[in-house]
Amino acid sequence: MEKTTKIIVTVVVVIVWMIINGLMHNAGVPVILKNAFAFVVIAGLIAVWKSGKKDDDSKNNNDSSILQK
Repeated sequence: MEKTTKIIVTVVVVIVWMIINGLMHNAGVPVILKNAFAFVVIAGLIAVWKSGKKDDDSKNNNDSSILQK
């Protein structure tokens, strides 16, 4: 994923999280569920920002590995 796409996804996710968090606050949802939702959002954003790191490993693929012989 390109960096601009990651930034756009992050902004959209944060805005949606703020809206849902406000709705949960008005509905009287317990704090533990709000915290669990926040951790899921944070984990998702970490996964988005770490995606693409594996592409660098595949570029260094050489055929001289002992496992490939």
